[in-house]
Amino acid sequence: MISGQVLGDTEVVARLRRFAPNLREELRRAVTASAFNLQAHVVGQKLSGQVLKRKTGALAASIGFEVGEDAEGVQARVGTLKKAVVYARIHEYGGKTAAHVILPKHKKALAFGGRVVKRVNHPGSKITEKKFLRSSLDEKKAEFFARIDAAVRKATTA
Repeated sequence: MISGQVLGDTEVVARLRRFAPNLREELRRAVTASAFNLQAHVVGQKLSGQVLKRKTGALAASIGFEVGEDAEGVQARVGTLKKAVVYARIHEYGGKTAAHVILPKHKKALAFGGRVVKRVNHPGSKITEKKFLRSSLDEKKAEFFARIDAAVRKATTA
């Protein structure tokens, strides 16, 4: 999460407080635009072959954003918000899947290269991190700060 806090000269802080309602509205617009932009970047580039290749599109379809406000300010979350995809975390951060048994779901047996078996003892897999969300945030960070700066300037000069 990117956050900012104004510290320092009491005159500057007092001036910002006078602009608070206008400033909060401009910040909400800037944060919403940034979250939308980040979501589009993740789905349109990172999950379209740049980092991960799409197989079913379920991960890309699950990426969304939400914007919220509280006493501290305006925040946005971008990630698998629409419908949780269980494998999103392991692709982002990497890890190892546990050993597990693979059983047929709709048939009596499984077929692998001409061999028919009733079950497979899978030893687990090592998944390398793909950083589709964190790398997108790093790439877009300067753009977000510029948008926030513009929002503050607009609200305090109006």
